[in-house]
Amino acid sequence: MATFSIPPLARTWPCQATSSPPVRGSQPRVLAHGTERRIASCRARGSKLSSRVRVNELSGSGSTAKVCATSAELPRRRQLSIQCAANEGFSKGAQEAAEYLVDSYVRDKMIIGVGASGPAARAAIAYIKNKLDKGYLKMVKAVPMSLTAATELAFHGIPVCTLEDFPEIDFAFDYADEVDEFESSFPFIKGRPTSQSPVQANICAERKVVEASKMFVGIMGEEGVKASLGGTLPVMVDGEYWEAIGEDLDDIFIGEASIWRRSVQGASAAPHGGDSPFITTDGHNILDIRFEADIIDRVIADDESTHSYQQVVEWIEAVPGVVAHGLYLNTAYAVIVVSEDGFRTISPFKTALSPIAMEEASASVDDGQ
Repeated sequence: MATFSIPPLARTWPCQATSSPPVRGSQPRVLAHGTERRIASCRARGSKLSSRVRVNELSGSGSTAKVCATSAELPRRRQLSIQCAANEGFSKGAQEAAEYLVDSYVRDKMIIGVGASGPAARAAIAYIKNKLDKGYLKMVKAVPMSLTAATELAFHGIPVCTLEDFPEIDFAFDYADEVDEFESSFPFIKGRPTSQSPVQANICAERKVVEASKMFVGIMGEEGVKASLGGTLPVMVDGEYWEAIGEDLDDIFIGEASIWRRSVQGASAAPHGGDSPFITTDGHNILDIRFEADIIDRVIADDESTHSYQQVVEWIEAVPGVVAHGLYLNTAYAVIVVSEDGFRTISPFKTALSPIAMEEASASVDDGQ
């Protein structure tokens, strides 16, 4: 069995505002005076959060035309006969999506953010390694989004660096859970519970890498493409005051969702994390806001104003003790949708349909062809 070590700098992900600059979607560990007064009452009544959390007919306006291309419509500059050593077990769709992603977006001397949340992302890591070995890529370094990604990168021998080394990175990719393909801000959710106990998403680390990248491309299955986001929205919070923070979220979203503290078992968690709540190395918990319906309602009734994803983000970020959350707006350049036998790309940008084709067309113009 191959042995490897994880670089020391990849083992911890400090999220405190005192140790790193604030990023969009992050809040320092500061509790408002009103929240402090509620801590004693929260503890006095035990570990019960009310299950009345709901979002009142959140609705957003503005949409963008669906831009979509299938794998058959996405040309390559060149066909590389590189076989990934670790592609055993990857589906045809995952392998093709991984090769397309790397061939289209990763270039020499790039600093790339890397996640390893799913098979296509892991196949992409293996494919990058093979391109490096064959000389088709040179001097590429990776910033891992998680300990799992750091492990995969170390296993394949891909050089690892941190955001402290490179505060701005060229490109990043990882799995996302769900995307609203019709909203102009191209919102997506990342960091939902996994069944890989005790591994759960480090929402703070992922957000820092995604927002530090010049371009982010998500990967997901067909089931994640939605006309409107719903389901679980993860929020990372200060673990010491998780109940008080949960009550604040409860007060904001009254009506259509419940708050669950995530356990190391992920999706099988009890409402309060059971006997083994998930706790990060920095003492953070994850509160999952589970919406019973869509987060926003696009139907405008009786000329009443509706809410948007942006307002939902602002409400969450305004809660004292919230460290980071998994709702991203105006962040993804494209999403690669993987099926068993192929893939397709969706994006609000036409150039994302085939970045290689656009590059070749530009080169042809420059050459006077």
